[in-house]
Order: sequence, then C-alpha cells, then structure tokens
Amino acid sequence: MSNSDDAARIEPLIEETIAYPHSTALSYYVNPSSGLSHRVIPSGTYLAVLKKIEALLPDLLLRTDWKTVDVDYHPPRVERVWLQYGSLRINLHRIYTSTSSKTLFHKHPWPSSMRILQGLYEMGLGFGAEEAVPPLAATIMLNEGTAYEMINPDGWHYVNPVSDVTYSLMVSGCPWPGREIKSSLILNELSKEAKEEILSFFKNKYPKTPQLTPNKFKRTIRSADCKK
Repeated sequence: MSNSDDAARIEPLIEETIAYPHSTALSYYVNPSSGLSHRVIPSGTYLAVLKKIEALLPDLLLRTDWKTVDVDYHPPRVERVWLQYGSLRINLHRIYTSTSSKTLFHKHPWPSSMRILQGLYEMGLGFGAEEAVPPLAATIMLNEGTAYEMINPDGWHYVNPVSDVTYSLMVSGCPWPGREIKSSLILNELSKEAKEEILSFFKNKYPKTPQLTPNKFKRTIRSADCKK
C-alpha cells in the first residue's frame, strides 16, 4: 500500500492540520523581539490526530512493512518500531530507564503527540530558540494512559522511565520548514525478536475488533505526503 493510499484514509481534519504549519516558512512564526516561536498549531490538534491513529492501529499493526531502529546513541535507550502512514509517522516505543545524568534534552524537528501505555516516566520541559539548550522549566511525572502533544518548534523535553521500561505511542508529522536535515548517525535495526515483542505488546493494547477498521475513515481527499 502506498503513502498516497494511506493519506486518503485520514480524515479531512487531520489533512488540514498537518498541512497547515508546513505551508509557510518557519521564520513567519518567530517573534522578532524574543526570537522564540509563537504557537504554530492550535492546542489539541495533534491529540486529535493521535486518537484517530489509535482507532486505526488494530488493522495497521497487521501490516508487514513496519521498520525498526535502535536509538542507543544517548540515554535513555529507545527501541522503535515505526510505520510511515501518508504524511504521518507512527512510532511504537519501548524505552529503558537510565541512571545517567546526561539524559537527552532535545527538541523535535516535527510536531507530535504521545500516549504512555505502560510504566511511569519523568519528563523535563524547556522552551528556547536556536540550538542552545534552554533552562529546565518544569519536571513532571507521567503514568499509563497519559497523552500529550508537542506543537511548537521551540519546545524541548527529555524523558526517563522511572519503571524499568515504558511503552508509548508517538505520532509525528512532517518536519518544520527548514528543519528537514537528516541525522548522520548510523543506527542498527532491532532484532526480529525485539520487533515481535513490541508489536505483540501493541496488538494486545489495541486488539482488532469489527468496529475498528480503516474502512470507516476512507475519504476521497488529496494526498498529504510531506513536501519534498
């Protein structure tokens, strides 16, 4: 199945949401006095995207084109199983706790939303322009069932499981304009066993039922693939 076919199954609300921030240069949203970005996407938008993807997951998890990557270059270690779905990327995460004081504090090059499905993790938050690491603004504890979104290009965070391991779902959109640079890091794929363990966990969390099929969401709308 192609990305254009996938995109045609995403509701118009999602199509408009993920197209909106990418149609204008990122500099348009920057406050000249502070250098910080104004809010680009309305609050709650990517949480709505997350819910729509969750409704499709029972069927999507049966696909055979899920890819994997072992994100182990900086703590905490993240085992990721991912699927490109139109202009969205669906990421299934298994994150291991870290005792290091150098937990990765970072910002994302794209808007995203997440839901924690098992375990408890600590999240630190900050806000800052450019690549300079900002001060830590808040630390919160997030447990199973919690969902959140990151919809400003200058938002920073770190996560570190308090339990030995956490499982979480992340849905991300197209990169912010000007932040499409790909990493030069070479990361390994997961073992077949690790991939199957993660997929099995998510299949148990999102079991397939007759009521939750992608056919409910088919629409004859344009493709929303990320602009090249």
